[in-house]
Amino acid sequence: QGSTGTFKGRRKNGVAMAITLRRLHGHRAGVVGVCTARSGDLVLSSSEDGTLRLWDLRGHRSVRAVLVGKNLEPGAGEVAGELGHCAFRDEQDPGGVVYVASSSELLAFDLRGSDRVLMSGPPTVRATACDDINDFAVSPDGRTVALPTDAGDVELLATADLKPERTLKGGHQNIVGAVRFRNGGKELFSAGFDEKLILWDPSNGKLRTRLAAQQLIQAEEATEAEQANQMFNPPFILSLSVGPRDELAAGLGNGDVLVLPLDRRPPRGAAPWIARGAHAAAVDAVAWLSGSAGAKSPSVLASAGRDCVLRLWTVPASLRGEVSAAEPKAEVRLRDKPNMVCTTGSDTVIVADVSSDLSVLQIPQ
Repeated sequence: QGSTGTFKGRRKNGVAMAITLRRLHGHRAGVVGVCTARSGDLVLSSSEDGTLRLWDLRGHRSVRAVLVGKNLEPGAGEVAGELGHCAFRDEQDPGGVVYVASSSELLAFDLRGSDRVLMSGPPTVRATACDDINDFAVSPDGRTVALPTDAGDVELLATADLKPERTLKGGHQNIVGAVRFRNGGKELFSAGFDEKLILWDPSNGKLRTRLAAQQLIQAEEATEAEQANQMFNPPFILSLSVGPRDELAAGLGNGDVLVLPLDRRPPRGAAPWIARGAHAAAVDAVAWLSGSAGAKSPSVLASAGRDCVLRLWTVPASLRGEVSAAEPKAEVRLRDKPNMVCTTGSDTVIVADVSSDLSVLQIPQ
């Protein structure tokens, strides 16, 4: 169920490097979601073929599959809506409950309910949002799931039964495309097509800070070419990821990537780290690689864009002053347009793309 090969990437200095590529075969249509368990050995993916798959990276094979697209109700044979993002309820228990979005529904499946390699049947529990679910995030304690919707709201549900706890309203005026918990679950960020990044207090539902993408990238200081690009590719905030030091990375529709540190005070101007023009097209995915836990050790961020390029960036441990002219430490050209990326360890990036394969890239550091 997997194939292995090598191909060339490029380092910052232009020197070629050999990258190990493993393709995991099993899905029959594009792979739209992917995430890793805490151990780094197991990966969960969701596909347009209506299935969830659990992969063992040690053997490079699919070890479980859930037929989500059929039999959502006893006796029903209709295919569910297109699958979206997927996640483990507890990253330390990948054999437990898993979630997947399907149009406006969030579905939960308990993998402990069957020892069959191929599971089918209705979900353990389900919830219906007010509109399509574009992304979702599970809190670090595993008790709450946040659902951003096309209506501009963020719904908070209890993971135990997916019953609504509260709805975060009034933050966005357009589609909310991404959410992520930070600071041990004390903070929730939402981002969307209104070019706003909003910080919420999930404990009481209060809006704490509203940041504009134009402010964070200081659009007025962009070159004439960059300003022209923003007219055709506005800085929608499309993807979010929280790093090892609770840094928040964001991928933008104009191709920029920015990072905000964990700080009591939000930035009044530009983000302290910006990779301007990181990609020639929108950045649909960002993800942090794990690395040294040293206080002064830099973090490594992966970004993937619609230009079919994956880049790795070195982000300093201290983000007190704006880092100018950020340059990628490595670059890999992808075969297909990426939908989502996740990471495991300090050198492995897993790409879900419009093909039916998962690409596991081992990139020398």
